[in-house]
Amino acid sequence: MQQVQDEIAAKAQAEELARQQRTFQTSSRSAVTEKDLCANKIGKKVMRTQDGEFVPMCARDDQLIVETGMWRRTQKQTDGELRERVPTGSYDKQTPVTFYTEHLERKNVYMSASTGPQAFGITRGFTQPV
Repeated sequence: MQQVQDEIAAKAQAEELARQQRTFQTSSRSAVTEKDLCANKIGKKVMRTQDGEFVPMCARDDQLIVETGMWRRTQKQTDGELRERVPTGSYDKQTPVTFYTEHLERKNVYMSASTGPQAFGITRGFTQPV
């Protein structure tokens, strides 16, 4: 009799453990695959996406990589694009790039007075005596 009760208790305990075991499905990976955990050396820098693909250099954090000394800064534009931005001709005939000319080109200038086309003009009407 005791043996039957022990078997029933063991079966009930196994069912309870199976009920308590939780499995979760991930929604951020396209396909979950088992990886060999012994393939990488301890301390090796591994940059991969959640799908297991390598992170391209253009998507990595340049500032972190350069400041920690892991890599050198990468070029953001091609040489041709940089040459197009360099002004040609005599330097004394060109318009200098200043804070004001740059903001006028971007059209993000705060107008303090609506009294004319002067973008950086100011008005001191509120400080005049009454």
